[in-house]
Amino acid sequence: MKKKLKKFIICIFCLFSFFNNQNLVYGATTEGNKMADLGASLACGEDRIYAQWSSTRIYNNITSNYINARDKYIVNAPNDDGSYASCDVSVATIVKASGVDPNFVAFLVPEQWRYLKGEGSKKWRYIGNYYKGNNTDMLEPGDVMVVNPDANNSGNDYMHIWMYLGNSAVRKYWPNSNADSIEGGYNSYENGSYYPTLFNAKENAHGDPRPYAIFRFNGTDAVKYIVQWANIAATQNIEFEPADSCDVISGELSTYISNLFLYICIGGIILVIILSSISLIKVVAGHDSEGLYNFFHSLKARIICLIVLLILPVIIPYLLNIINEVAPIIGFDSNNPLCK
Repeated sequence: MKKKLKKFIICIFCLFSFFNNQNLVYGATTEGNKMADLGASLACGEDRIYAQWSSTRIYNNITSNYINARDKYIVNAPNDDGSYASCDVSVATIVKASGVDPNFVAFLVPEQWRYLKGEGSKKWRYIGNYYKGNNTDMLEPGDVMVVNPDANNSGNDYMHIWMYLGNSAVRKYWPNSNADSIEGGYNSYENGSYYPTLFNAKENAHGDPRPYAIFRFNGTDAVKYIVQWANIAATQNIEFEPADSCDVISGELSTYISNLFLYICIGGIILVIILSSISLIKVVAGHDSEGLYNFFHSLKARIICLIVLLILPVIIPYLLNIINEVAPIIGFDSNNPLCK
């Protein structure tokens, strides 16, 4: 029982710390690697597969995996114009087909941006901005990159979305490639749309000066590792010893509280005796029509309340001791105003 309680306290503390810190940048999650692997497997190579229009369905050995995934997972989506060769549906197909986020918006990059900043923010964490051509050290597999309209001062109004895969994921399917990212392209007025293809984010910037907001799927890994650590910690003889000892409930205050409840108990005993005596006098004098029934009914209720009062002085010291033992775990030290 003690180990279970210990593990529970450790889990609650660690989970609170995890969710309370919104500025940490966590590494690639299992879900991120899953999207990266699928994206590399659906890519149409590094040579762009051009279509006359975005909705052109070029079905061949190179595009078949992507076409099948797009047709299966992008069904009855809002704003669906039948596009295949387009950046929005390319990324959405990877995210949805991987099973990571079935609610990911399929069409129109501005709508995808609103989703990631709004409803999707519960699943996707905004990491910062990235510029094509920069070092990719801050990126992790599965990161979704969207032109940040709030920071875009390039004069280029159209938005774009792509995904960082990491070179390791790419080489699994394309052994000789130095690519690490994937994107599709849409061009409605000339033969320029293309299916999702691979590129190197650092080397192939294509003169794009715009800031791309990095969105990383929160993932379940951090919580899983916290629970695993709690399981191990619960079996160890761990003593939490803060640098500066702190008792939220000081010895003096603890004694005062214990004495207070003791006095309350004494007062309760006296009160029960007085009230019971008055009730008994009424019965003997014959002024109470219900007689002995009311007397014993009232006496029983008073005795129950008295028993509860008598138990409290025994329990209170243990509760105060538990509070002092838990205080260092949740961060109370000598600088805390409650610390004595």
